[in-house]
Amino acid sequence: SENRKTDQQQEEGGLIHRLIDIKVVTRPAIDKLQSDYEDFKPHIFHFIGHGELSGNQGSLIINVFDKVTEKYDVIKWKADQIFNNFRAWGWLPRFVFINACRTETKDTEEIRQQAWSIGEIFRDLGVPAVLSMQADIAGELAGIFAGTLYKSLAELKPLDEAVGMGRSKLTTKKVWIIASGLCLCWRLAFRL
Repeated sequence: SENRKTDQQQEEGGLIHRLIDIKVVTRPAIDKLQSDYEDFKPHIFHFIGHGELSGNQGSLIINVFDKVTEKYDVIKWKADQIFNNFRAWGWLPRFVFINACRTETKDTEEIRQQAWSIGEIFRDLGVPAVLSMQADIAGELAGIFAGTLYKSLAELKPLDEAVGMGRSKLTTKKVWIIASGLCLCWRLAFRL
């Protein structure tokens, strides 16, 4: 569903007005994601879910609910497919946030390779800013990080400062919960 939020904030003696449209696409099939993405044309694409590494190629995992079988089908959205999809969709976001943790392994080097593989795809496409997770992180903590990051961006903080604020916020948390997957698309009325 789409939500429209307005935000007013006192900053440096002036009032700043921002409008942020958010499109949440929960566990979409690729064609549904494409349709919503092409219609919405987001400035920020945020994937929340799991990833995996096969050889040197990363994949994002989307669990799509099949209404007929009433079960989840696992879609492995491979790096080369991601590249081809975004290139064909004709619109690139200004910022991509890939929050895709791995749950089936604790091999830190494999996790880093998977993150770099997916992140590199968006850099190759020409996306100006790409942020990808390089370690397993619990769902609740990922939410705290993302919330802090987006709050900081809405306050017109630069991306590197927003990331630092998100990391700082996590140093006080000790709760570990596993997250499920969804895609968020953001369209901002101000420039990053």
